[in-house]
Order: sequence, then structure tokens, then C-alpha cells
Amino acid sequence: MPIIRTVRATSRCEIPKIRGSRFAAALGPAASHADAQAFVRAQRDEAPDATHVCSAWRLASGDARANDDGEPNGTAGRPILQEIEGRDLCDMVVTVTRWYGGTKLGTGGLVRAYGAAAAAGLDAADVVAVPITVALSLRFGYGDSGAVQGALVAADATVVDSRYEVDVALTVAVPIEHDEALRRALRDATAGRIVLSKVG
Repeated sequence: MPIIRTVRATSRCEIPKIRGSRFAAALGPAASHADAQAFVRAQRDEAPDATHVCSAWRLASGDARANDDGEPNGTAGRPILQEIEGRDLCDMVVTVTRWYGGTKLGTGGLVRAYGAAAAAGLDAADVVAVPITVALSLRFGYGDSGAVQGALVAADATVVDSRYEVDVALTVAVPIEHDEALRRALRDATAGRIVLSKVG
């Protein structure tokens, strides 16, 4: 089964001061750019007195971003991202917040400090392996509920959202290797009545 390595939950870690500056790492799961950006905003809101909140994230799609937040180019976001990539983690975000201590660290010192803070945070994180999934939106009549549920169970699909109105609307996460088989099974089980679409 195809899997990704990610973090289970948000965590924080502060390393010893470096020439007076404080460096604190925070990390958490992020399945999209929007999730990662929201996490970074939350860290900024929690530390309004910080000098910089630098960040990096990497998604299961392979897309990755790094932000130096005012530090010299390549001295903060890139070392954070390298720590994520070095552990082959994805669908997660790491921030390193700096409170300036009055002494400049120089380019090399910044790279080492941001990398060390990110490494400490990742070393302490709860890393998990999770199956790669595809999100599907399903819409079907109540009369097809039993057939749909049977197909979902057979495909190890998980319902992540449900609405019961004129008809049933579900959002499900299915392991990527079962995606096509589930689509066929759902069409067969409902004689083509189900409306299927990929989410995202």
C-alpha cells in the first residue's frame, strides 16, 4: 500500500539560545497550501513580539515552499525545508520563530540555527506512516445507501463528511490503489445512478 510519512499532531520545541537569540520550532500536519499558510499565520499571531517567523512545508504532491520572512535569502526557509526533505516527510509544515538577541549571526550562523531548530522539532515529533488517499464526492439516493456502504467498506474507504437532504452526499477518503475499483463498484452497485467526482 502506498504510504506517506507525516506528523500526527502539532508540537513545539525551543532550542538553547544562540548568541542571545531564541529559536522555537512549531510543526503540524498540513494537507494543502491553505492549511500550511493558516498554520504559519497562527504562529505569527501567537508570537507578536517575534522578529521573524520563517517556515517551510512539503505536500504529498511533491510541491514544497520555503519562506525566509525577512532573513537573508536562503538562510532560514531553505534549511527548514532541507530537514523535512531529509526525513522524507510530507503533508506537514514547520515554522521556526526567532526573537533577535542583539548579536548578528551571519549567513552561516543563521543557516545552522534555523536548521538546528527545525531538526530538534522534527526529532521530537510523532511521525506516522499513513496511506495515500484520494478524496471523492458521492451523491446518491437513499435507496442506494446499503449498496454504497458495502462498496465503501470493501475498498477501505473512510467517510469524512456527510449530508442527508433530498439525497445523500458523502465525501470519502479512499486509499489511492482502490480508487478506480471503488468507482467501478459504486457505478455497478447503483446501476450508474450515483454521481461521483474527485475532490481537490
